[in-house]
Amino acid sequence: PAVVVGVLNYALVLEELEYEFYQLGTDASGLIPAQDRAIFETIRAHELDHRDFLRTTLGRSARPKPTFDFTAGGAFPTVFTSYATFQAVAQAFEDTGVRAYKGQAAALLPYKAVLTAALTIHSV
Repeated sequence: PAVVVGVLNYALVLEELEYEFYQLGTDASGLIPAQDRAIFETIRAHELDHRDFLRTTLGRSARPKPTFDFTAGGAFPTVFTSYATFQAVAQAFEDTGVRAYKGQAAALLPYKAVLTAALTIHSV
């Protein structure tokens, strides 16, 4: 149904955002301290799995990947050079993702399998 496609595309944009953010962060030389690197690589892998799951589920209904400005128009120019900024933006993205999934759960109540899949992603 259209409501499910809409919710899943909404989630897809969030997963695209998060995956690209963590990919760029783990690619940035010297950004993430060695002791924290595995954590962010794990998070990146989860975001990739979520993105791929949603793209596969949506098939031809998946919207194209948007272009992201992780500096927020220059408000965070050091997002990929300052670990503190990177962490703050990561926390904001994770909080946004959790709230977004919770906020869309009611729309998926009639579709138990989809709701279960969305809540599984949410819990990660």
